[in-house]
Amino acid sequence: MNAETNHPERPRHTVPLPGCHPVPLASYLKGLGLFRLVAEQVDPDARCYWKNEGFVLVSNLDADKLIDFLLNQYRPSPIMAPWNSGSGFYFQEEKLKEKDPLTGKRKKTGIRNQPTEATRTIDGLLNSSNPRLTDLRTCVQIAKKILHEQQLTEAPDDNVKDFLISTLRNRLPDSYLWCLDAAYTLLPAGAKPPPLLGSGLNDGNLEFSNNFIQHILKTIPDQQNKKRENSDKPLHSCLFGLPEKTLEKTSVGQFDPFNAGGTNAGTGFDSASSINPWDFILTIEGTLLFSASFVRKFQYSQQGQLSFPFCVRSVGVGYPSGALADENKEGSRAEMWMPLWKRPANLYELRSILGEGRAQISGRPARNGVDFARAAVSLGIDRGLSEFQRFGFLKRNGRSHFATPLDRLPVQRNRYVRLLEEIDPWLDRFRSRAASTNPEPPAGVASALRRLENSILRLCQTEDPAR
Repeated sequence: MNAETNHPERPRHTVPLPGCHPVPLASYLKGLGLFRLVAEQVDPDARCYWKNEGFVLVSNLDADKLIDFLLNQYRPSPIMAPWNSGSGFYFQEEKLKEKDPLTGKRKKTGIRNQPTEATRTIDGLLNSSNPRLTDLRTCVQIAKKILHEQQLTEAPDDNVKDFLISTLRNRLPDSYLWCLDAAYTLLPAGAKPPPLLGSGLNDGNLEFSNNFIQHILKTIPDQQNKKRENSDKPLHSCLFGLPEKTLEKTSVGQFDPFNAGGTNAGTGFDSASSINPWDFILTIEGTLLFSASFVRKFQYSQQGQLSFPFCVRSVGVGYPSGALADENKEGSRAEMWMPLWKRPANLYELRSILGEGRAQISGRPARNGVDFARAAVSLGIDRGLSEFQRFGFLKRNGRSHFATPLDRLPVQRNRYVRLLEEIDPWLDRFRSRAASTNPEPPAGVASALRRLENSILRLCQTEDPAR
């Protein structure tokens, strides 16, 4: 990454954003989302970096102009997911007053004509005349036309979904491809969702794209609706961490476990899920920087997750709550290692770093978190990175997942880590035997593997020959 360049004809402003931290993931992503929007829509020479656990933006916008840009100029990215049942593209099935004597539930007519909050959100977008929403509105209109042509009145199954995604890719504007590539990895076996956006812009009962549009309609006023409040207090709280009462009681999804509510999550016995609407908007905008299409095609895996930037299989070591259950598909989707850097980088450089997203050891791709820690030591040095924040997409909320912060890895040259390459063939065999279920290995073998992997992680964090 290059150092900041000076442009005497354009004053540069360094704006620290203490509201954007490396943890939780929502806070990390909203910093990246804000930077991407400024670089794409205002200042192509904008740069960003991390300092003292906060995000720093360098651009031709000072703090006041940054707030003004988001309130009055920001054009939302076209983010939608017509394959999800809660996306707002599908009505609910009509029900009769008569109840089924066996189930006690109201009988269904088979006709889908009942609006939902999600469909009303899409209608609100289509009825809006705000020119800032043109890109988003146009993509929704084209998507509705495609669904009508394919006679889809309900969310498609996997086979039809693959065809729908291909059709969307072929017919929608290029600006939508950032969303599509972040939501799905295209593999020969079909479209697979990477973990960052759940199961394709959806996680459990929360549909990300429709909630994004809901928050957009609340925060960006329609020109014909002058009564809608256009307060900058939520934005100041979002970007600068000011203690304003700007949280709304609504689902936050996997990105912010701290505000997800639940038992012992507040001063009482429990609390509701809440979020600042601008936090949600900028978080989703930030996910578009992690596009699966950038990763080298020969890096794809059968599962699809490993072709996503900085994404590897979960390993339940290196953090206090680590367990074997975190390593299977039921307990975890995957884990991601988010890079931090101290030198200013422009959008092209950042996209190159995030898009490459490859880590290799002993001539092969890193398979899990322990492999990535070893590879990150040299990867970060070569790419100008200073640290990696490790997140695990772990099942911690019923059927839903949380982006759980697990560990922080400082990037420093570590000559002892390379010595592990000598035992890699043996280590691969040992991992295979310890993870085998036929026959199931003794508990002592699995315990030994966990102790070994914990030791490797500690070695990556500290250049100490005793480790």
